[in-house]
Amino acid sequence: LLDMPLNSKPAATTAAILKEKMRVAKDKILVDVGFWGGLVPGNSGADGSSQAELLGMVEAGAIGFKAFMSPSGIEDFGNAAREDLVSGLRLLSRHSKPLMVHAELPFEVEVDS
Repeated sequence: LLDMPLNSKPAATTAAILKEKMRVAKDKILVDVGFWGGLVPGNSGADGSSQAELLGMVEAGAIGFKAFMSPSGIEDFGNAAREDLVSGLRLLSRHSKPLMVHAELPFEVEVDS
């Protein structure tokens, strides 16, 4: 069973939130479970921002990470730009952590009458 980072409020985009999800679930788990963290603009390290939260989730035991290239529909889970993905992947690759990306790009569909 894999828990996705958007399956909670707030979304698991910091080490503290991920650790809290793991703590709450610990005594209720009856099957093998893995927790995924979220890669978002605020933790990717792009543009000189800190990767401390991303690294903290790695150290907390996140088995992988998830990102969206288009709006996720969740306010605290912003969509990642190319720079966020590149910067985040540099850190994640050093720890052999996969990144799943919703690679849809937002666009409007024109419907013929």
